[in-house]
Amino acid sequence: MKVNGKIFTENDPLRSLQSAKEKAAKSDKTGQGSVVGGGDKIAISSSVRQVDDLAAAAANTPEIRQAKVAEVKEKIASGNFKIDYDLLAERMLGVIKEMGGE
Repeated sequence: MKVNGKIFTENDPLRSLQSAKEKAAKSDKTGQGSVVGGGDKIAISSSVRQVDDLAAAAANTPEIRQAKVAEVKEKIASGNFKIDYDLLAERMLGVIKEMGGE
């Protein structure tokens, strides 16, 4: 996650998922389950594998959509950029509600 240009990786779920996947791969080549450390058993379900696939796809997706940025820059330069204030307000309120605000 980036906040003010800093990248935060503490408690990163993707990193935790990768670590669990690596431990499982080292312990059990079948993928059915494995014994790790003091006898704890872990099993990687197909759901976790799907999350891993999605995480890999997200990692390969650029954070900035260059084509969209170029399109907006062109519209601003030509004076054709229009702001839909109703849509903007609606989305801002949606974000506030997601964050637990009123």
